[in-house]
Amino acid sequence: CVSCHSGGFPAGGLALNTHALVAGNIANIIDRIKRNPDDVLLMPQGAKLDPCSISKIEAWARQGAANN
Repeated sequence: CVSCHSGGFPAGGLALNTHALVAGNIANIIDRIKRNPDDVLLMPQGAKLDPCSISKIEAWARQGAANN
């Protein structure tokens, strides 16, 4: 995520380069990574994350998005 969502001009105006920023936007992140492959809002663009990675992110969020 940080390859596009960091620096002075993060993609979509959304910086994700700190734990607080990721945790604060986790619902939006999960929405975007779970979209259909043909949806222009799917992230990352061009390739859907594998189901295992999506499950890990969802589990992390359900468990309180700990800074680990």
